Amino acid sequence: MSTHNFASWRKRGSALFRVIDHQIAAMRNSSETVSRKETLIALLTALRTFGEGQLEFFIRGFEPTNRLIRLEPSTAYPPEYAMRATVDQIAYDLDVIQRAYQQRLPTQASSEMRTLLAKTDYLAYQALKPAIERKLIDDVTVITYFQKATNVRIIPYAPVALIGLPISALAVPKDLLAIPHEVGHYVFRHGCTQRGSSAGSRFDAALRQQFSDLPKWVLAWLEEIFADVYGAAVGGPVMALGIEELITDDPYADFTRDDGEHPIPALRPDIYHSALQKQGSHGRELKLLVDRWEEYCTKRGKPEQFTPQGVKDDVSLKEAKGHLDSVIRALLDDDLGGLRANTALWSGSVDHEDRIESLFTDFADRLGKLTVDEANLAPELDVVPRASTRSLSTASEDSSPESTSHKSPKEVLELHLRPLRSQSTAGPAPVHDMGGSGTPPARRVGETGQWFDALKRDGARGIAVNIPPTVWMALLEGSGWATEGPGGAHAH
Repeated sequence: MSTHNFASWRKRGSALFRVIDHQIAAMRNSSETVSRKETLIALLTALRTFGEGQLEFFIRGFEPTNRLIRLEPSTAYPPEYAMRATVDQIAYDLDVIQRAYQQRLPTQASSEMRTLLAKTDYLAYQALKPAIERKLIDDVTVITYFQKATNVRIIPYAPVALIGLPISALAVPKDLLAIPHEVGHYVFRHGCTQRGSSAGSRFDAALRQQFSDLPKWVLAWLEEIFADVYGAAVGGPVMALGIEELITDDPYADFTRDDGEHPIPALRPDIYHSALQKQGSHGRELKLLVDRWEEYCTKRGKPEQFTPQGVKDDVSLKEAKGHLDSVIRALLDDDLGGLRANTALWSGSVDHEDRIESLFTDFADRLGKLTVDEANLAPELDVVPRASTRSLSTASEDSSPESTSHKSPKEVLELHLRPLRSQSTAGPAPVHDMGGSGTPPARRVGETGQWFDALKRDGARGIAVNIPPTVWMALLEGSGWATEGPGGAHAH
């Protein structure tokens, strides 16, 4: 492919970057008081810088005349695939951030919507806090926004959990109960185990190695199992009730169908029941939940087996439950055990008539009565000049395309998290570096804090390197950078 044909990809990127620049300027110049505005501006700034550097990295890497970073050809994907994926990812994230901002604008969003987003920002951050305090993840903040369904959006360029919520939650509060589960996905993707010989390794790699003796179909469910167990630990028994609602509106045929990603619906509530039992709490609610689910399964013919994806022979549900229980026990014996979670934000106790559905009513009442300080919902993300930065023109040793684009030639910008104010603190809290697990240095705008930052710096320093397809594909995916637009696909 000639370099001439790559020019259109630069133009596509340029169009997006102009829109982002305009959006940032409009947000900065707006006189409206908008909740979380500084964090959203910081997000756009990081997206713009990282996105430009990422796209340019692939364009230059595939140019035949490039003598520095050479991206070796793939037999499965043409160079244009990497450019299309990058442009799409930038556009999708821009859409999400614009939604999150517009849904907080007093002139565009109803008071009802803005109030609920303030509460969900608070609730989502409270769901993240146990993992931060246990040093499973670095310090992070959260932005919630409305779309079709619930899901978490994974991004590599900022310590922000973007959680999409169904618009229906404005009228049906229980539709928010998937928040702790989605937070669990964020912890799985960004967190590191603190136990055993794999301490410091990302959960994805460490747990797949730990459970490598289990069937492949169980490993395919591993992230969802982790998120379910995290959700149960953080949210309590109402989470089990919420997952029932989520899976029982699927087609009947899906009850035992394996999609290769989620545990089959016939087993899903059992994960929550097993986690709650292992924790040894909410015994009364747990018995009611188990009885209710057994009654539902009986109505559905009480299936006893299913066919895992990619497997010819059926597997009994009893055997599958045994595998699930072994994973759940291990998770709660290790990193997810002892999470100091305020489950009372989500789960109360059943009423005097032992109606398990009263957990939904109780949550709705708690949400309605919840009062939050809109200026103190979650840590704010700031873009600040790096202290004592040298002129970038003399800083070639540690500069990169991401750190040099879209900013003054005399400063390097960094992302900092501003901690929440305590009740006794007057005025704004000081800016501090990110880092719940070891306080790593603040991150440069446009960087990820991962191994691919060094790869890109090599090219900027003039170090020649050939990068095979497996490596540049991993860089393209950015540890799970979302490749779908907002809307909530794969919400379970």
